[in-house]
Amino acid sequence: MNYASDKTWASGVGSLMGQISSSVGLSASNYQSYSASNAAPAPSSTSEPVYYLNGATGTTKADADYNGVPYYSSVSDGQNDMFFGPLENGSFGQSVTELQKYLNTTTNAGLQVDGQFGTSTETAVKAFEASKGLPQDGIWSFSMWQTYIDPLPNTPTLPAGQSVNVDEIAQGMAGGYVVPWYHIPNVGWVDSGYVQLTDVFRVIAADPQSANTSIPVYSDPSGTQSLATLHSGDFVVASSSTATNGMYKIQFAAETAATSGGNAPGTLLTGYVSAQRASLSAQS
Repeated sequence: MNYASDKTWASGVGSLMGQISSSVGLSASNYQSYSASNAAPAPSSTSEPVYYLNGATGTTKADADYNGVPYYSSVSDGQNDMFFGPLENGSFGQSVTELQKYLNTTTNAGLQVDGQFGTSTETAVKAFEASKGLPQDGIWSFSMWQTYIDPLPNTPTLPAGQSVNVDEIAQGMAGGYVVPWYHIPNVGWVDSGYVQLTDVFRVIAADPQSANTSIPVYSDPSGTQSLATLHSGDFVVASSSTATNGMYKIQFAAETAATSGGNAPGTLLTGYVSAQRASLSAQS
């Protein structure tokens, strides 16, 4: 109620927290209530979180504008520098923000930098096009993006159809949409829309709607020695989605020490999951 821009969001979250609390025998009184004097705790890290993978492979798909897959040293560079499609009235997102900043700096357009391509931004684009002797259609094209916004002469790309390894996933944006970004070792970060994963699955609990969606992982195929705990929806790598003797053999990486037997985040592990507790769903 004190932070959300959508005030009705609070009641929905309150209801959800009530369900979660009651499922573990608690109530709202067990949690600290909001107070204007409450100080937010300092984050344990200022680094953006990543999801570690072990042995994930994929194949690149062509981006028609770049004739390959552009890659970047960081997700933030990719979000700011990659062209995700023509910018026109109705477009939104970080690409529009970058365009508005550019127009304000170079033409004193006086635009509100809000990431929303409306009438004012369209008018400013047409004025810019007129100043460059370009057709005045109010649409910021790929050639204009490369020439003015991201004027690197050779944006590095990977060719389509190339086999790649993926060792990390990060949450990011592509234009105005939230998408995963994949990290390719010794290359960089790419928009996940241009990589088809070949051996990555989500491990799904037998009853994903239940209160308990934890999935035990064992170090041996007999299921006697506990190795780690996964949760429904986690990513794993497997050679097949078919269980052998009732067990899936998976490759995964430690995400936290608490759920991976004390292993440091990023530690590469191999284990077994019971087909009675979970199934594997291919991740595209």
